[in-house]
Amino acid sequence: MREIDIEIVAALNPRQGLTVETIKSRVGRSDRAVSQGLRNLSETGAVLTRGGLFYRAESLEPVGNIYALEAKVDDWRKGVRQAFRYRAWCNASALVLSRMPKNREPLISAAHRLNIGLACEDQWIVRPKICKLDRANRLRGSEHFVAALSFSPVRYPQP
Repeated sequence: MREIDIEIVAALNPRQGLTVETIKSRVGRSDRAVSQGLRNLSETGAVLTRGGLFYRAESLEPVGNIYALEAKVDDWRKGVRQAFRYRAWCNASALVLSRMPKNREPLISAAHRLNIGLACEDQWIVRPKICKLDRANRLRGSEHFVAALSFSPVRYPQP
């Protein structure tokens, strides 16, 4: 899903319909962007329309908690950056190394500061911190997960 699509779906509820105006105020996007997003989402069945109100398809829920592990052989700095980027859509992320660098302190300090886990071989050096994500980021993570599994697009059943 596009960013706007995720924001729209996250703003909706399967049991309480919303008007376009309410959706626009919740996502803070233009009338055109919201209208186009609702049209696209309605075509896929992710959003349902009844009586001028919009509902999220009941089956469209985040897949659960998502944990990301970034494995690196040499360049731990790139690994730290990537594990940190995963935090935007994962409940927890960690960097896994095959060996620790000679000077471990900058790496351990970065892991603590950025709230990412750090493991070397089969041992945690810094345990990852698990955080709750808002609905939009949970949906974003679910989309990443489903896309990584190479599923074909899902058609949501109409009520």
